[in-house]
Amino acid sequence: MATPVPAVDRAAAILAYLSQRPQEPQSLSDTARATGIHKATCAAILGAMMSQGLVARTPDKRYAPGPWLVTLAHAYAERFPGVELARREIYALAAKVRLSCSICVLDGDEMVIVDIAGNQQPEHIATRVGKRFPLVPPLGTIFKVWESPEEIQDWMQRMEAEFEIPLDKQLEVISNIRSQGYSLSGEQDFHVELSAALRRIEREDSDVRGLAVAMMLADKIRQMRAITDDDEATPDEPVNYIVAPIFGPYHNVIMCLNLFGEPDQIHRRDVPKLAEQLLEVTGRVTSAIGGSPPPATGLR
Repeated sequence: MATPVPAVDRAAAILAYLSQRPQEPQSLSDTARATGIHKATCAAILGAMMSQGLVARTPDKRYAPGPWLVTLAHAYAERFPGVELARREIYALAAKVRLSCSICVLDGDEMVIVDIAGNQQPEHIATRVGKRFPLVPPLGTIFKVWESPEEIQDWMQRMEAEFEIPLDKQLEVISNIRSQGYSLSGEQDFHVELSAALRRIEREDSDVRGLAVAMMLADKIRQMRAITDDDEATPDEPVNYIVAPIFGPYHNVIMCLNLFGEPDQIHRRDVPKLAEQLLEVTGRVTSAIGGSPPPATGLR
């Protein structure tokens, strides 16, 4: 575990707070109060970050994210081939279908949202530019279903241990995702129930990372259940988002595009047409970067 550096931690907390509403600059008092940093210390940190371009100050002495963050963001995105092309594609797609679309890259054992076309502050799903999620079941399934049979088996065993979903049921779902080329988001693909997510919260209450994932998953399921109480999939069942993979030159999923709308905007009946358009985009990006899906392999 890395040794904490208080000054860096405080600067990161300030940037995180200012980035929550980038179009609404914040006062020194509000920033200090929200981050729990002493006002004098907060002022000193803001001044230092201003000198480096990390923070900008408005004429009325409020603070907002600074211009150098753009350079840092581009430098991070350039690590992942195809991101710039994917950006152009998602903005065109979002305008065409009147929905929102995000780019999620795989960075080690984390998934990171690097851009969103459309609603960048959705209320019903935990999607924000810069948001990081651990690669854990069922949230990272789209990155796993085209892996080797051995890795898929390990993923399914983790899913069974976490959510008590039988392996044969998981195998059926994963086979469907591979054949159709997209996912509806983990908890809906596998019909993870709210009770299972809450059990995970109880088991992982000493693990902040696991707790955050479980709470996010439980919240997503609550949103879905608030709209429909029908446990069976119907044409009217809401869908949180549609996810499709982009493959790299080594046949692995390197990023995915997530198409989402406002609450109750996308339903099961809408999925085939929307998925077709999304797959056209991911296919173009995959081809442009010299990528391709892996050869078909058996799952059993």
